[in-house]
Order: sequence, then structure tokens, then C-alpha cells
Amino acid sequence: MTDRSRRKFNKVLGGGVALIPLSAVLGSRTASAAAVDPESAQAKALQFVVESAKQDQLCSGCIFYTSVDDANGNCVIFANGEVPARGWCTSFKSGK
Repeated sequence: MTDRSRRKFNKVLGGGVALIPLSAVLGSRTASAAAVDPESAQAKALQFVVESAKQDQLCSGCIFYTSVDDANGNCVIFANGEVPARGWCTSFKSGK
């Protein structure tokens, strides 16, 4: 390998290695949590529903909820699983 080829190789390799941490950060920001399965044991134990019958008690109004977009958010109770904003469970705690 000549000096010029070696330098070019090192530049390309160095640039590629530098992008690895950047891709990890960007990938984690865009990745969303898995949706909570209403049929899971935890969801059933907490009587989780995707559409609340109690209009004053929605996931979007709970202290454990963090909005992702208008329709969904992450819930601490479900290990940051994604729940619908209009959902409800027995862990509902008003605070917003």
C-alpha cells in the first residue's frame, strides 16, 4: 500500500468511525417505544383500554404520560411503552 492509498484509507475509515456515535444518537431519538398490547398480563391487570369511557380520565391527562404526538405517548407504568392519548388504566393519576 502506498502512502497516498494508506492516507485515503485512514481518512475514509476515520470518517466512518466518527459517524457511528452520531447514528446511534439520531436513531434513538427517532425510534419510538413499542405499543402496549392490551392483551398483555400487565395491561389486563391494570384494566387498560385503548379508548377511555371516562372523558375526564385519559392517558393524555395522566402524570405518567409523556406525549409523542397528538395521538400517542409513552407511559412510565408500562415501562415507557407507547399508549394512545385517549386510553386509560387503573393507574390513572390526574396531574395535568
